[in-house]
Amino acid sequence: MELGVRPERIKANQTLTEVRRRVTVTHRGRKGNREGELRNRLTCSAARMRGEHVDALLDELSNLPTVIGAPITVAWNAKEDPLDLLATARTRPDREQVRDLLYRFYRRCADAGLPELQRLVSRDSDCVTSSCY
Repeated sequence: MELGVRPERIKANQTLTEVRRRVTVTHRGRKGNREGELRNRLTCSAARMRGEHVDALLDELSNLPTVIGAPITVAWNAKEDPLDLLATARTRPDREQVRDLLYRFYRRCADAGLPELQRLVSRDSDCVTSSCY
């Protein structure tokens, strides 16, 4: 299946969607549903967005109630970590750079305490590293 989308990105976006759905289960609806309106922008890669759009997205997430905005923000940041790692594959990074990026990803997922991120790490622990090289 050649769609131009890496499997890691699909899994990371699915995980982010799972987090968003879980924390907004009682807040669904179309009108005035800010987290629902942000849904499509959350699955975009930060590397493909302009800086002011990333800042606006993070500002809007921080303006949501903490119970909703904080887990979504953590999941979005965790989604970006493997993408940062994969982006370095073309630059021939040294071991320390790869190690630091992997550590950041695993540490963020472990510290978050979100079951979706822990499942992503345990299920796909070799997915992140094997795709890079």
